[in-house]
Amino acid sequence: MTDHESSRQEPHPFYTQLPTTLKLCWRGKTWSADILSRKADSAAAALGRLKVKPAGRIAVMVKNPLDFSRLFLASIRANLIFVPLSAVWKSREVQTALKLISPALVIADEPFISHFEHETAAVVATKTLLQEADGQEEDFRPPGARPEEICTILFTSGTTGTPRAVQLTRRNFSASADSWQHLLRFTPRDHYLNCLPLYHIGGMSILTRALHSGFKVTFTEAFDARKVNALIDQGGISLISLVPTMLAKLLEERQEAGFPSALRAVVLGGGPVPQSLLARCQAANVPVIFTYGMTETCSGIAGWELDPSAAETENLHLKIGRPFKNVSLDAELGELVVRGPMVMRGYLGEEVSGGVHRSGDLGYADDRGNYYLELRREDRIVTGGENVDPREVENILLKHPLIEDCYVTGLPDDRWGQKVVAYVAGEDLLENSESLKAEIRQFCRQHLADFKVPRQFVILSEVPRNALGKVLRSRL
Repeated sequence: MTDHESSRQEPHPFYTQLPTTLKLCWRGKTWSADILSRKADSAAAALGRLKVKPAGRIAVMVKNPLDFSRLFLASIRANLIFVPLSAVWKSREVQTALKLISPALVIADEPFISHFEHETAAVVATKTLLQEADGQEEDFRPPGARPEEICTILFTSGTTGTPRAVQLTRRNFSASADSWQHLLRFTPRDHYLNCLPLYHIGGMSILTRALHSGFKVTFTEAFDARKVNALIDQGGISLISLVPTMLAKLLEERQEAGFPSALRAVVLGGGPVPQSLLARCQAANVPVIFTYGMTETCSGIAGWELDPSAAETENLHLKIGRPFKNVSLDAELGELVVRGPMVMRGYLGEEVSGGVHRSGDLGYADDRGNYYLELRREDRIVTGGENVDPREVENILLKHPLIEDCYVTGLPDDRWGQKVVAYVAGEDLLENSESLKAEIRQFCRQHLADFKVPRQFVILSEVPRNALGKVLRSRL
């Protein structure tokens, strides 16, 4: 074998051949593996005609989950890097992300095109690109690719007010899907209801598990508890992934009644689980699997199943459980450290991870090998399954002409897991405080996605700080 021949790699089978039992459903449409594969190939060919070089970054702001799935697979087959942008971001947040990734191409739905009016890269409407692809179907031969190549960049909240770009490889997705296959034992008969956004690792990982294991996925519109419960009660749904807020709404809407026996697992992740929700799950005999993970680990890497008959629930809301297949989880100096093939390549512009991720979460293991969170570091808020960086919110608040100082934190909340709370101070704030709170909230909504906008404002004469400028939280 020559050096040239040995350096060539066949495309990773996870992306070139799809399980024949795969089905993706949305709004009455069903795409089989064959349909998705052909549509992905035609879209990959269309991307090739746009002269995007291999490993070029494609920023995508698309709401239709079938179009999203098609473009995701097309980008990977064309050896491009797929970068989904949140559909709830405002223009400022979009521009921050674009500066970080420097995309070669932007693909966006018509309602989002205005976000990119100052973008230097080419911008094409989703409908235009895909119609052109459908009109010129041709044989597409994927170029060779290595499993360790980056295929996707997802954004997660940083610690400086700037989002961090998480680089995920083909191997990351394949390893994660394999560990989940080992956990949930997917079969072609499974029907997964996906209520999570695809631009989030929670939603995207359901798609990649389906590409790996070949089950049926039905995508929902924006989460609606009544409609989701109706889909579950119609029968056939065997799996669903939720964040605590969603599950609480489902139980409330069905008046705490249990779920049909066909639903074999409710996968819960995305943040702290209130003890009150644990009790409700036990009472309704909900088949919950609690999971712990993050974007940097390509979804969940540890978990545990709730025992409805368990008498002791005092620390269960902090329980992480045991590591999944091929995951090493350790508490090093109190910090949870993850090792495994599903750990990201690294943050864009920062050091390569080497398959190791220091989570920033503090925790410990018991003598049975179960891990528990002690707390989440104060620079992260998880509300309704979404990460919020307090410094980003503080940066926006400080742009308000009446706010001289502020402090943003997360407080426990039965509905959201945590809620974003802002303590604000300024010489002119104390008068007409109630009307000012509404005005400040509206100011935040102009610059932040809704889940980042504080749900509670506390107006102070000053934010208490020590001599080093650290906020004295005990005095708030």
